Parts: sequence; structure tokens; C-alpha cells
Amino acid sequence: MEFDKKTVIYVGGAFIISAAIYYLYCKTLKKAKPDNNQNQPKLDCKFRELEILISEGTNEGWNEIKKTDTFNVYKKDTGDSPIAIIKAFIIIKDTSIEDVHFAIWDGDFRRSWDSVAQDFQVIDKTDHQNDVIYFYAKSPVPWLVSNREFVQHRMYRRDGDKIMIVYWSADRPDRAVPENWVRANTIISGYIIEKGENPGEVKVNFITQNDVKGSIPPQLINTYAPIKALNW
Repeated sequence: MEFDKKTVIYVGGAFIISAAIYYLYCKTLKKAKPDNNQNQPKLDCKFRELEILISEGTNEGWNEIKKTDTFNVYKKDTGDSPIAIIKAFIIIKDTSIEDVHFAIWDGDFRRSWDSVAQDFQVIDKTDHQNDVIYFYAKSPVPWLVSNREFVQHRMYRRDGDKIMIVYWSADRPDRAVPENWVRANTIISGYIIEKGENPGEVKVNFITQNDVKGSIPPQLINTYAPIKALNW
């Protein structure tokens, strides 16, 4: 499977965004729609939360950071966390939702282009749609800021002409944190990949909220994250 350079750059750029935390809507959603299936509520909540955050307009607390014909970035501060949520939309031409999903999901292909998520690994697998991944982000100033590592649940669903991918931190005490590194907390992160308005276009909707922990002030994270999004 081949991808043009633009597809790889846009999809890879989504992972350059670093910022943000989970929890925003789950309790509200569970109260509004109780679920008696004890195995599904958390996963359903994650996907519902992703869809709600993506669908919200600027009148619902989102501050516009950048807007072009093909690329938008927004930031939202919440009362539940000092870490802001970052949202972005990009339009990719001459590709398909399947190709974009493959570029994001497939570990071997991901390692071929992703220079941000270092040492990307699938460390546990439930099935082809549900696994646990590991990677780390190398600090640009290791004498000041430690490397950040991530252990995340990852799951995708297809719903008609869209594919949703959601990530959140996995509790894996068996995976020791390297000395002097810090394990970040992914509250929620994810994609909704869907057809664009014009033939051959794909719209990639992206959400991220990561608490990178350690001694980095939330204010610095909230300032830095949207700037990184502009580098896509």
C-alpha cells in the first residue's frame, strides 16, 4: 500500500500535538443513558465523548487558534482539568478513509514515518480492533525536561463512512518506567476519519488531552500544544 507524501505528513503531524485530560462528559452521559452491560459502558463512553467533543462548535468554549480552508485548530479550557483540550480538523486530498486509518493504526507502517512516537510497539492485543500500545516522546532538551512515555489503550470502530479511533492511558505496573523518565497520562485522544465534501477528500478530526506530568506547568503545556499543531 502506497501513500503520497502529503498524507503521511498530515497524519504524522497529528501526533506532534502534545497537550491535555479525560473525564469531561462520561458521568453526564452515563446518567443520561444508563447501560446495564457491565463490559461496554466505559468503551461506549469514550467513543461518545470523542464524538461530542468533535461536534461541538466555537460557541461551546472552543477558542480558534488557526483556521484555513483545509486546516483548523482549536483549544478548550475545562473546569475538570488544568490541561486544555486541543482539537484539529484537516482535509487530505486524493486518499481514502481506509488509507488514513492504515497509516495511523498499522505498527510497521507507523514506524516508517512517525519520528515523534519513538519505539512504537503493540504490547498487548485483544483483537484486531483493540490493543495496548507503547511509545515515548524524546525530549528536545533532556537536561531540562525528561522523556515522556505513553502506555495507551487503543480501539477503533467503523460506522458507515467513518472510522473512529480512541486512546486513553492503560494502567500497566508490569511495564516499568525507565529511570529519570516520566509516564504521561492520556485522558483522551482520538480521531474521527470521514469522507470530505468533495470526491477524493478525507476529513480527519483529531482530539488530544494529555497530562505530561512531572514539573511542567499546565500553563506552559496549554501554550505549547496549539503552537505544535500549527507545524502540521
